[in-house]
Amino acid sequence: MERVQRVRVWSGGLRLAHWLIALAVLVLLATGWLIGLAPSLAADASDAHGLAGFVLTLGLALRLYLLVAGSGAARWRALVPAPGDLAKAGMMLRFYLSLGRT
Repeated sequence: MERVQRVRVWSGGLRLAHWLIALAVLVLLATGWLIGLAPSLAADASDAHGLAGFVLTLGLALRLYLLVAGSGAARWRALVPAPGDLAKAGMMLRFYLSLGRT
């Protein structure tokens, strides 16, 4: 049986930034909806909305910091595709469209 080895691509800081941003956006959507449609809950929802906006700002600030000072896949250079990456992307797309059948 083939042994599977875990390879970490994303750093803990990058994961933290991702989840802070994701959760903040979900809370912002929910509380924004409540503020607009449920006036009786608007005051409490507004407090949560402000807190979620602060968390979103923290997550974005962390992500921007990691773009400059992070390592590996967190750095800005990892966002720019290398010349051979487009061909690999085509191969990956074909793999996923075929549902893994080679």
